Amino acid sequence: MKKLLFLSLSTALMAVFMFTACQKDKVEAVSDTQQQVTEETNYYTPDLGDFVTSRSGYWTEIPAGSVDALNQAIAEADAGGVIYLKAGMHTETGRVTVNKRVAIIGEDGAVLRVSSPDTTAEVNPGLHVLNAPGTLVKNLVIEPIEAISGCGIMFENSPQSAVLNSDISKFKWGVLVEKSDRMAIIGNHFQVCTANAILVNNGKSAYIGNNEIEGTADSGIWACDEWGTMENNHFHDNASGALLCNWSVVFEVLTPSGEPLGAIKTCIGWKLRNNKFTGNYLEGGLKIRDSAHLNLIESNNEFSDNFPYDIWIPADEDFLPIIYIPAAYKNTIYATPDVLIKDCGVDNVINGGTMVDTSVDPC
Repeated sequence: MKKLLFLSLSTALMAVFMFTACQKDKVEAVSDTQQQVTEETNYYTPDLGDFVTSRSGYWTEIPAGSVDALNQAIAEADAGGVIYLKAGMHTETGRVTVNKRVAIIGEDGAVLRVSSPDTTAEVNPGLHVLNAPGTLVKNLVIEPIEAISGCGIMFENSPQSAVLNSDISKFKWGVLVEKSDRMAIIGNHFQVCTANAILVNNGKSAYIGNNEIEGTADSGIWACDEWGTMENNHFHDNASGALLCNWSVVFEVLTPSGEPLGAIKTCIGWKLRNNKFTGNYLEGGLKIRDSAHLNLIESNNEFSDNFPYDIWIPADEDFLPIIYIPAAYKNTIYATPDVLIKDCGVDNVINGGTMVDTSVDPC
């Protein structure tokens, strides 16, 4: 949202730098014979039929107006059970921990307000899905109690879980994926997150599709790890639409268990297709940096009114002795002629687009 530009440009740029700076690391070697994109079997396309629920198993309903009812419902549920929140307000004044596979589903009009105070040292999720593979969160409006909040939902060691058809707003991070492969984040609306709507920190083969992401103060999606798919999303009015990068322990953020939060791998082998990037106003529509490599940007992505570029691959950035951001390399981009691309990386393959003249606009 352009009203966020009440900050001076210099202040905003410094905030973005402090948030996206990455710890010094060596560029990974990639042989000339390595595939530009890894085998198709590494990618995950969810079967939404896997998330269909029925009343044949455990099913419990929480009436509107509930306060601190969800933890108890989870404790009483069988693994694979359904917890159904009726239309209306539901409030949780402490962290909700999901420690078994359940489906938390809202009736149309169900609002879940969670407690997630923002602390600089800890993720502090309102809803913590921990060691609970296959958990489903669906059809909920999720918002924080606090005016300044931390994380909406954190999936930790919970592979093949999903967030579907929900409206998540006003958190620092809307959804954070940590050590959870084959996540499905589909059909959601994310608004006004102060960092990222979605952070895939450690989680291979994530699938992020058909989401609307608007008004984030940093990047709408921050993608790390391998073999993710990002398709049919609309990024608009964010500081940056999507960022293919590495999340570093230099940020000094901890998981709820006190472990440093840092990506094991940068962004490798992601596929981006059929996304729209519109009006992202500070760091462009799509930014690729910090040794991100072997990613594929297809020509059916649409870009318009992004500043300063539609696609931006910066050169190596060395700000301080411990903060070094190496350039992205060996990515492949297909683009229509109206897409403005600035490539200061290494051995990237650019097909189409309009290239920025780096003799006029230096790297």
